[in-house]
Amino acid sequence: MNKIEKVQRWLADNNRDIALISDPKTIQYLTGFFSDPNERVLVLVVFKNKEPFLFGPALETEAIKESGWSQPVYGYLDHEDPWQMIADQIRTRQTDQTAFAIEKANLSVAWLEQAKSQFPNGDFSANLTPMIDQMRMIKTPDEIEKLKIAGKWDDFAFKTCFEAVKAGLPESRVAAEMSYA
Repeated sequence: MNKIEKVQRWLADNNRDIALISDPKTIQYLTGFFSDPNERVLVLVVFKNKEPFLFGPALETEAIKESGWSQPVYGYLDHEDPWQMIADQIRTRQTDQTAFAIEKANLSVAWLEQAKSQFPNGDFSANLTPMIDQMRMIKTPDEIEKLKIAGKWDDFAFKTCFEAVKAGLPESRVAAEMSYA
């Protein structure tokens, strides 16, 4: 079961229809795509029993597709209302009577209010953050392998640094030795 499927299972188990995921790090964790759009809207919308979509600035849509994300991608221009566009995409798949799960540790009050204005009958009370945190704690075999590789590079970097450090040697020289290693 992949990570998106785990979110979908959690939605079903908790009587939620849709997850609105807004933390760029969580989006990267679930999709493989990372961007820090600052004040711009980047949201992963995961449905309990429909395919998810990723929504972000129009300038990012090609990068999202190139990252390996194979589900639908929608973009918006600065003069457009992103929350209206997200709501329109949700409505093509779901009714207005919607039970949402949100990342309470990340979703801003302003964004929550905009989502609520699009779905005044929606229930936004479920917190997805603990479930995402739990997923991150339990590593997949692929994540464990990546950690092992990172650890080997870390060991190499420390060994190189310790061998380069000598009394009277300027820090810039140690940094140069690290760069050339």
